[in-house]
Amino acid sequence: MKFGYTILYVDDVEASLAFFEAAFGLPRRFYHESGYGEVETGSTALGFASHHLGASNLPAGYVKADAC
Repeated sequence: MKFGYTILYVDDVEASLAFFEAAFGLPRRFYHESGYGEVETGSTALGFASHHLGASNLPAGYVKADAC
């Protein structure tokens, strides 16, 4: 089995990308103004999505990263 993708649902996607760039040296892969972005991690994608996207794409619910 290969672990390929993780998406964290956050309040501020741009701030989350900036934090992971500064704190861990992970370069930004891309950001889209719809509220989604990723950092470059190698074989596993690490994405950040806004709560708006989480609610619209996952109507059955999702876990907010800051709720844990």
